[in-house]
Amino acid sequence: MSSPESGLAAALKSVVEGRAFPMAQWSADWGSPETFGLRISGEQVQVPPDWVALRQDRILSHLDVDGRAWIKRLVLLPVAGSTNDLAMEEARERDIEGLVLHAEMQTAGRGRRGRAWTSPLGGSLSLTLGFDWPGPVSTLSGLSPVVGLAVLDALLLAGAKDIGLKWPNDLLTGQGKLAGVLIELLPAEGTTRVVVGVGINLRVSGAQRAQVDQPIDDLESVCGGVLPDRSVLLATLVSHLARFVLAFRSAGFESFAGTYDAHHLAHSREVTVREGDRERTVHVLGIAPDGGLKVQSADGVEVLHGGEVSLRLRS
Repeated sequence: MSSPESGLAAALKSVVEGRAFPMAQWSADWGSPETFGLRISGEQVQVPPDWVALRQDRILSHLDVDGRAWIKRLVLLPVAGSTNDLAMEEARERDIEGLVLHAEMQTAGRGRRGRAWTSPLGGSLSLTLGFDWPGPVSTLSGLSPVVGLAVLDALLLAGAKDIGLKWPNDLLTGQGKLAGVLIELLPAEGTTRVVVGVGINLRVSGAQRAQVDQPIDDLESVCGGVLPDRSVLLATLVSHLARFVLAFRSAGFESFAGTYDAHHLAHSREVTVREGDRERTVHVLGIAPDGGLKVQSADGVEVLHGGEVSLRLRS
């Protein structure tokens, strides 16, 4: 007998690929179809009437010169547990430089510190890029804020307004979290395989907001109610991420520091820092040359690094 997860994935795939799924076969254990961005029409679960699938030819044609030079394989999936997990599976077997994975829906998406990331149909972009990194893991210090900056720049180009960064790589608006990044590493012989996952809220319903344990916003709202073409947006993101990451790989983080500080919502402000079960208030001085966060605390000036460190902006 199929597991509940595999049954749900099969049902979602059936809907996304254009075959309506019978509501009578929809398990109550899966939750409401609406939480996945789907609709109930009569006795069938269907895609929303305004949903348009991503087009591979359109994505490839809108890559800029950096994106076209970097990309090797673009995989568009109807449903996945987690695109990062799929990329990590590939990384255990082969090189992943130039790999791009996107899933229309994720059933087991993850954010930093193990948080769930909701990916309803048409409501988000959930993509993962693969890079093969020469040299030791220590040379990757600073990658996380660079990726956040690349996503920010791409969204500004797409028409987003009033968005900023929260160290190291969250994108926020005045209403809540707009996008997040999850970077995972796999050391291999002579290299480190780097999996960069990006999740962006495109259009969020009330039902989906109720599932999330923090305030969130969506791209449609910050683009004045007009959602950008998803295929063009994905191409813009891939192009920016390739360009920013390759520039960081060749020159390090220092050249990005000034731009990062200019977009960092906590720059020159007091924030609450949480490290495990400990919370304290510090004053943010700026991004450090290695991508850490330079702060003034009661103990003096120090540099924070990612992992189990998280920030909360203070009003």
